[in-house]
Amino acid sequence: MTVHHATPRLTLRQSLGRTHMMISLTAVCMAGLFLTVTALLALRLYADHNLKLVARAISYTTEAAVVFHDKEAALDALETITSREDIASASIVLPDGQVLAS
Repeated sequence: MTVHHATPRLTLRQSLGRTHMMISLTAVCMAGLFLTVTALLALRLYADHNLKLVARAISYTTEAAVVFHDKEAALDALETITSREDIASASIVLPDGQVLAS
């Protein structure tokens, strides 16, 4: 004769407590994921906007050098701005495709 030990059944309070805990954890994880994605998108938008502002500053600063095809002045202005900003590379390309400064 074998005796089967039945696993104790959860009470209604325990079952509802587990369900409540799982729903709470799921909601917190989803909120964290949403906030992380939102923060990454905002950071990307700010980085793009900052890059456009730097490009505009470069274009205003080097405008005379581009008009007169002055490579030294264009390179000097480009180096001045890119040394202060966190930019990997920048170059000035004329409408005919010729690189004026890089």
